[in-house]
Amino acid sequence: MNGYLPRIIIADKSNLFREGLKSLIETKKMGEVVDMASDFEVLTDIIRNGCFFEIVIIDTALPGGSGIELHEFLSKNKKSTAILFVSDNDDFEAVMKYRKIDVKGYLSKNGYVEQLSDAILQLSQGHDYYQPQLVPKLNSVLLKSKQDNKLLLELTRRELEVLKSVASGMMNREIAMQLKISERTVKNHIASIFKKIKVSDRTQAAIFAIRNNLIQIH
Repeated sequence: MNGYLPRIIIADKSNLFREGLKSLIETKKMGEVVDMASDFEVLTDIIRNGCFFEIVIIDTALPGGSGIELHEFLSKNKKSTAILFVSDNDDFEAVMKYRKIDVKGYLSKNGYVEQLSDAILQLSQGHDYYQPQLVPKLNSVLLKSKQDNKLLLELTRRELEVLKSVASGMMNREIAMQLKISERTVKNHIASIFKKIKVSDRTQAAIFAIRNNLIQIH
C-alpha cells in the first residue's frame, strides 16, 4: 500500500494476536496502528479520549461488548469509522447480522495476508470488504432479501398480521378470535398471502416470516 497510511486501532482479547497483527500491518506498510485494546471498555475509552483513527479492526468475540454495540457507539459519537470484523471462524449468520447494520468489513482470522491488505485498502477508500469465499453466498442471500422486500410491499396491514400469527403457530380459529374476524376471512387472507409471497403451505410462510424478522425466535 503506497502513499498515505490509514490510522488503525486493533481490538482483540489476545495480546499475542494484537502485537502480531500490529507488526504485520506496519512491516507490510498497510497502515499505522495508533492504539490497541484488549476489551470493549478500553476500546471505547480510547475513542472517547479523542484518538484520531479511520479503521477499527475488532475481534467479533471481544470481551465486554459486541460488534453491534461498537457500531451503535460510533454512530452516537458521530465517528465515521470503518469497522473490520475479524473472527476465529466463518460464522455466516454473524456476517449477515453485521451486513444488516451496514458494517463495512469482515475477515476470518484464517484469511491471508493479501486479504488483510486488500481489506484495509478498500475500507480506507470508503468501500466494503468481505472475505472473498463468503461473497457468493452473501450476494445470494442479499438478492433473496431484496426479492422478499418486494413481496412484503404487496401485503396489506391485515395480511401482515395474519402472516405473523400463522408463523407463530396459531390455527385459523385462534387467528380469527384474536383479530375479531371470521374463519372464512382468515382463510381468504391466508390464500392471498400464499399467492403474494409465492409459498404453498404454512411452514414455508413461517420460514418467510422468520427470514424477514416478522417474528422473533427465542
